Amino acid sequence: MLSDLSGAVACHGLSAVFTDIFTAGDGGEASVIDLARFPWLEGKTFAELSALFIDAVVLGWMTEEDGKWSTDMCPPPQAKAVKGMKLAVLAQSQSVTVLRSPRKWEASGRAPDGKSCVSLARSQRVTQSVMVLNEQDTFLSERISKSGDKVKTVEVKNLSGPSTYNEGLSLVNLKNLGVLSADVIVIKKFLDDDGKVCADTDAKVVTACKMIALLRKQVSSKAPVHLVVSIHEAESLELLQTVCANPGMTVESLVTDEVEAGVIFQLLQTPVLKPVYASLLEEGTDVFLIPAHLMLPVGQPLSFGYISEVPLSLCMHIL
Repeated sequence: MLSDLSGAVACHGLSAVFTDIFTAGDGGEASVIDLARFPWLEGKTFAELSALFIDAVVLGWMTEEDGKWSTDMCPPPQAKAVKGMKLAVLAQSQSVTVLRSPRKWEASGRAPDGKSCVSLARSQRVTQSVMVLNEQDTFLSERISKSGDKVKTVEVKNLSGPSTYNEGLSLVNLKNLGVLSADVIVIKKFLDDDGKVCADTDAKVVTACKMIALLRKQVSSKAPVHLVVSIHEAESLELLQTVCANPGMTVESLVTDEVEAGVIFQLLQTPVLKPVYASLLEEGTDVFLIPAHLMLPVGQPLSFGYISEVPLSLCMHIL
């Protein structure tokens, strides 16, 4: 679970979004609501019913067939809700407010040239050279490649070993690997020979980041580099931030054990959430971060309801 860091690779800041969603009891959480609780939503389009939730975001809906639930995350705005559906929503609590008729917003914000949210998000991206350290399979690199990035995968088993760069990690080996030419470097957990997470995996991740920082100081070129790392213990985050506090270096980190624990707890409480989270984490619906000024008017207070409605008006679905 959570081996897919491709979302964080694609967009800086997504680690905070995923942490908020998947951490149980803190921040916004996904929940499933029977459409029958709000019968006036039946027959409405996805865009129409989404605009009626003023303190929650409708992620999608679920339908049952032969005892199995299937999930449609972010369906087309014109798709209509039918009897028996469940709604997947993101909210601070199970108690949500659903209006019977949409509110009229005084402020208006629209994307330039009628661009969709997905188009806006993709317009902010540039082709990147990505290096992935410690990938045991091809799932992550294949996901990253689909976004148009160039991916180089390297397996590093330890921090001290033979000079062959695919067996050990050192300043020389990192330089030979070409870390200075990578735009993004993904560092996954270090595993032992049995495929289990090493007890000192965080120390090795931090050391690898420190080595990259040192290499950057040795060269005149200071091209920006973004690190995306998997951390085992939350206590390691402060040290990681200190190590990466260098000009041109940014870091995105996920405390994967804590997030996984939050996901498992939520699944125990609400088993029907499984297809919702699977769609967010696996190949399904992607999550984007878009600079707010591209969609929203600036210099004025905006309600959460209005901010939520604008993306829907821009056809918030995967094109």
